Amino acid sequence: MSGRTLRHSVSQFLSAFPQPVRPDPIPTASAYIDLRQSTDLTSMLGVQVMRDLLQIIFSPVALLAEAEGGKIYDMHGDGALVAFRGDNRVDRAFATAMMVQRSIVADFQPGLASATCGQIKLRFRIGIDDGPMCSGIVTDLSGPARTFWVGGNIGNKISQAMEPSMGIAVSQRAFDLLSPEIREKNIWSDPVEILIGGESLLIRTCPQP
Repeated sequence: MSGRTLRHSVSQFLSAFPQPVRPDPIPTASAYIDLRQSTDLTSMLGVQVMRDLLQIIFSPVALLAEAEGGKIYDMHGDGALVAFRGDNRVDRAFATAMMVQRSIVADFQPGLASATCGQIKLRFRIGIDDGPMCSGIVTDLSGPARTFWVGGNIGNKISQAMEPSMGIAVSQRAFDLLSPEIREKNIWSDPVEILIGGESLLIRTCPQP
């Protein structure tokens, strides 16, 4: 089925249901901040200790993002989707990513997890992308409406494609929006082509600070 045919079929299906009015997509820089080896850490520490550790780790992440005009829009276990809008949004997303990496090194290494778990250290992998992003609502009979986000998941896919890298990966379209100062100040890899959702995407990585 072609993309055009699929869009037409979906539109026909949706026309049978009342649709709430939602904001149009907004250009957004999204940073997906993902704690590596969290499954191993959970097995070694237990779910309660891991929960407390994630709370301790991601609370500063939220504060760092907020200081750069960003906001955590979604959290899934060991990963957070942070969105930035407006002027210099990719610069601010990258600045947050750098500060998160530095804060983890400064505050947690050597730290509780390193001392307790031997070779497992707290490390983030971070993927940054730029593109349209919008929200939707799912409702049911059991409680309040639930908001979901469309368009911010590419950063997540970029971070997953970095294995076993420990740096920050930026899609080429986000890289092109970075200020010349940031591009020139940092060391970047050559563009590498990855396949995400059937689309070829170029990414560049910056080593962990």
